[in-house]
Amino acid sequence: MSSEHRFDPGCSELASDSEKLAHLVAEIEKRLGHGAKIVGVLEIGSFTKDEAVPTSDSDLRIYVESPDVYFWQGWGADRKATGKPEKEQYFLSFLETSPDLPRVTYEWEEFNEPISHELSESLGINFEFGIADARFVRHQFDNLRLKPCGEYELLFQGKVLYDPLKILADWYSRYYGARCQTLCDHYQVRYLDHPPFEVALHTKPDRFDRHKIEKSGQILWVKWAVRALRDAVASKTYQATGKFTYRKQEVLDFYRKHLPQHMDFIELLYIWKTDETVRAKMVQEFLDDPNPFFDEFASMMPKLESIVADVNRLEL
Repeated sequence: MSSEHRFDPGCSELASDSEKLAHLVAEIEKRLGHGAKIVGVLEIGSFTKDEAVPTSDSDLRIYVESPDVYFWQGWGADRKATGKPEKEQYFLSFLETSPDLPRVTYEWEEFNEPISHELSESLGINFEFGIADARFVRHQFDNLRLKPCGEYELLFQGKVLYDPLKILADWYSRYYGARCQTLCDHYQVRYLDHPPFEVALHTKPDRFDRHKIEKSGQILWVKWAVRALRDAVASKTYQATGKFTYRKQEVLDFYRKHLPQHMDFIELLYIWKTDETVRAKMVQEFLDDPNPFFDEFASMMPKLESIVADVNRLEL
């Protein structure tokens, strides 16, 4: 296989194929309607962390504007979305101080999933996406010192794929490295006081287990366990420097330097997530009988919690 076709865990097909990306942008604009213009596409998943395998999907954050409406991403009653009620209230406060336009909601299972499936098939790629109204995101960034903003960590741990008006570049130049106490406090609670609550949730069967395996060949607990390790380091380095450490090798180097006693466990979890052969074998065994895996994952939780606690106690 020639070098230009070799799989790169840090570069998705959408990042390297501008024609497919342009087609995807045009198709999603058409389906959004209401004069929608996509003003930014940010890749936010495994490819931006150098953790992808060939079955990984490309996770996209798509920023949209329209002269006619505001856009809102709905998640449905059964979809997990961290901080959903609070973010809804924040959006309502944004509407109170913005031009009077109606809001249009796009539910994940009714809008995002069918379009992801259709375009993945037609373009020969594998992706998922969420939408955000760029005007609301701008409002969140403008109020960052008063209220934490989830878009911040997406932008500064993501990769810009499409930015025709340089909106994302502007946010990046304004806020990169600008350590904010509101965010420090938020990351402390979300990622450092204990692992994210989603890790423990996935020590038991979940209705999205099979969906995630079919979409990206990934076991949810493994995804969240590695994320817990990564986000603890990212949060700690943000608190110290205003910048995130989040790519695979950088995270492993951090643990090797500061907490070498945990390396066997940490490297095992990264192997489960990023070694193509090991991951595929685990997934097949999980599909055959998931119960032993849930027992093992539950038994590993105390170790994961102790590592996050040790990161929290570090002084950088």
